[in-house]
Amino acid sequence: MRQWLEGFLPEETDVLLDKLYEYRKSLKGDFDQKIVAMNALKEKLLEKND
Repeated sequence: MRQWLEGFLPEETDVLLDKLYEYRKSLKGDFDQKIVAMNALKEKLLEKND
């Protein structure tokens, strides 16, 4: 299953996941505040791709 999935995922996926992990660790506040921050980052990234 893993090999099958790796065939569809870009090679940069590991780097992206590491960066997201570091970003999540840097967030302060409770769970709800972290969700708001992550959603804001997602929206910002999506705007760049339009």
